[in-house]
Amino acid sequence: MRQLKVSAVVPAARLRLTTINDQGISWPSTIYSGHVVLDRDPTVPDGVDLDATEPLSFVIPDALAASRPPKHAPLIELSVRAVRGRTEPGPFHLGAYDASLTFVPDPSGGDNLWPELTFHTASTGVEHIELNYRVVVEDS
Repeated sequence: MRQLKVSAVVPAARLRLTTINDQGISWPSTIYSGHVVLDRDPTVPDGVDLDATEPLSFVIPDALAASRPPKHAPLIELSVRAVRGRTEPGPFHLGAYDASLTFVPDPSGGDNLWPELTFHTASTGVEHIELNYRVVVEDS
C-alpha cells in the first residue's frame, strides 16, 4: 500500500536551449522544472511497512508532445523543497532516488508520447513533502 500520493504538480516556465556534449555534438533540448507535492494518504492505516520506499510517477504537465523517445538520455534532478514529518517521535528519511524518465502513450489515444517522471521516496514518518524537479530532454 502506498503511504504517499501525488497531490499536485506545479510546473515552472519551460526553457528551450541547445545542449552540447563533451564531443561538441549539439541538439535542441527543453528544460522542464517545477515541484511535485506528495501527501500521506489518510486511507492507509498506520504501521504499514514502515521501511517502505515507494515508486511514484507523474506526467510532466507542461511537456511538449514527442513523436519518438529521444536518442540522448535525459538529465534529471530532484531536490527537497519542503517537508512536514508525522507527529510520532522517530526518524524519517528525506529525498528521492532512482529517478527515470519514460515516454508513455497519449492517454487520449493519439500517436504522441508524453514524458513521465518516476522516482522512489521513503514514506516513513512523512506527512507532506515537496520535491523540486528539473528534467532536460532532447526535443524530438
